[in-house]
Amino acid sequence: MSDPKEVELVVIGAGVAGCTATLYAKRYGVDVVMLDRGVAGGQLLTASLIQNYPGLPEGISGPELS
Repeated sequence: MSDPKEVELVVIGAGVAGCTATLYAKRYGVDVVMLDRGVAGGQLLTASLIQNYPGLPEGISGPELS
């Protein structure tokens, strides 16, 4: 196990919202770490059809979108 590190922001979850929050925090120079117990993508990876994504009126699968 590595030594503890102090950061300004901890984002819990690597789904769409967590990845977006981490991206914007880094853009603004915030020292951030993102934690997740699985792979990046969150529940999006298990969705068979996303029907309300802008620009894709026919829908798209979660893994395809991620």
